[in-house]
Amino acid sequence: MNWKTVGLQAAAVAVASATVATAPAAEAVSLRGSVGLTGNTAVTVNSVSFNAARVETASGDFSPSLLGKTVGIKPLTINPALPNNFIGTESGRSVAATNGFIDFGTVTLKGQTNNLLFNLFASNDVETKAFGTGNLRNISHSFRPIEGEFVFGGKTLAQGFLNTSRSGRDINGGTFQATLTAIPTPAMLPGLIGLGLSAWRKRKQDPALEAEQAGTKA
Repeated sequence: MNWKTVGLQAAAVAVASATVATAPAAEAVSLRGSVGLTGNTAVTVNSVSFNAARVETASGDFSPSLLGKTVGIKPLTINPALPNNFIGTESGRSVAATNGFIDFGTVTLKGQTNNLLFNLFASNDVETKAFGTGNLRNISHSFRPIEGEFVFGGKTLAQGFLNTSRSGRDINGGTFQATLTAIPTPAMLPGLIGLGLSAWRKRKQDPALEAEQAGTKA
């Protein structure tokens, strides 16, 4: 695949679920619906950064409060550090837990207004692949699992997993797309982040999970 001539499609899914009491003990907030994010991203062998992220689509409990909002996404640092000109495959790398990894700012969910965050859990199973130089540079990072939690006003609403990938002709000027979807299951699920010169790499999911996800789309 030629980095100079091929632009790649990107896709992402974050799935989360739970119900947590908030304010009066009798009240509860649960997340249902989806949020679609787009923005710019840059990739090195030791980091991934996200810029100009914006909510392009919102449905369910996330609409209309999140629609059109600019959101902040913190960069990811991958350890141990590799030389910038690294070529090859390196497994067993890690990413630290990141509170407020995605900051949606102040939003209103089911009549309650507060700050909504997505906190990222630590991952100790990151694989980096890097090949080529210059315009043919190919860098990708695979995280398994990549999990986190939605926090609203300091209270955890849901846990979930995040999948995303990147597209673009330049490792320092690509774009990303992400879709966060809340579903009614408490299970933590494996995720994947693929960033670089690979098309969306969908890993095989558990059949029970696929059936459940298909049911949510019906």
